[in-house]
Amino acid sequence: GPDVQSRPLRIVALDVEAAVRARVDDGGSLRRAIWQLGAVRFGPDQPWVDAQPQFSRYVSMPAEFSVPGHRAALHAAQEVPAERALAGLAGYLADADMVVAYNGTGLDFPVLGGALEQAGQSPLPEARADGLYLAYCLWPGAGSHRLADIVRHAGLTFAGTAHDAVDDAANLASLMTAGAQLLAGRDPAVLAVLRGLTPNAHSWRMLRSLAGMSGAITAQTPAQVAATLWRVLSPLPTRRGRPAATFQVAPELCDAAGQVDPAVLARALHGAGTEARPSQQQVTRMLRTVADDAVPVLVEAPTGTGKSLSALAAALDWLGRDVRNTAIIATHTKALQSQLAREVET
Repeated sequence: GPDVQSRPLRIVALDVEAAVRARVDDGGSLRRAIWQLGAVRFGPDQPWVDAQPQFSRYVSMPAEFSVPGHRAALHAAQEVPAERALAGLAGYLADADMVVAYNGTGLDFPVLGGALEQAGQSPLPEARADGLYLAYCLWPGAGSHRLADIVRHAGLTFAGTAHDAVDDAANLASLMTAGAQLLAGRDPAVLAVLRGLTPNAHSWRMLRSLAGMSGAITAQTPAQVAATLWRVLSPLPTRRGRPAATFQVAPELCDAAGQVDPAVLARALHGAGTEARPSQQQVTRMLRTVADDAVPVLVEAPTGTGKSLSALAAALDWLGRDVRNTAIIATHTKALQSQLAREVET
């Protein structure tokens, strides 16, 4: 469908600074108390951004929690009750379409969502993006994915102070904008695959909006996705393990068409008295077809059909066709796994 909406996307970068204590009475579970909230508007709706660019509040905490020393004096001078701070943030987010936080899925969203609920405020927008997830996707080779480090890795200057909520939110907004520009410069075929695979993914929808990428999204077939990925990834050097080696199937295992015959394979493994089974041939043909077309298949057949050798025959064909191909056969039991491993070795 179209990747558009009635007006430009309104995005807010969030950051929550919280103190942590372990509870002794219930086995050491962690409790968090928010001591600072920071939010920054950004995105294509510039008049909305300019109307109130930033939100920052220092939040009062229970007596047993403490603020880091570098912020203690400022916190003491500016702190407001948690209910008032959360009400202010809820108002700031009232007309936002999407929020993004760095490691939001693991920390900011659940902590802030719980605090808003407890204070009786509106929940966060349903559209939530995780900046850490996108940083791993866009800059996978970075030595560190801490926010300050990845901002510098992306060629940006980290502004302000790390672990200040509004400064971290502002830097996150800059990072996401830079990530959108990086995305826009990628191979159009790769972008088409990504758009087709993530039409409703909030994180990628945010980047597309920031990059000005709109219009219809065309779903890619599995075969198209595989072809694009082969073209893009195959020239890259091997990062781990051994380089791919040519796999050759013994000619005597193949039929007249050059494909592995499961009946011949069975005779080679279990003796000349093994008879061909039409159902086994049918399963093998089906598995070959789905490998060629890159589509899933569900096969149900009774015990004694020879499904394992059908899978093995199709896998051997696939491996012998292209040095880049990989085949994985998963079994329900360790016994069958060991049996197939012995048969492959044989």
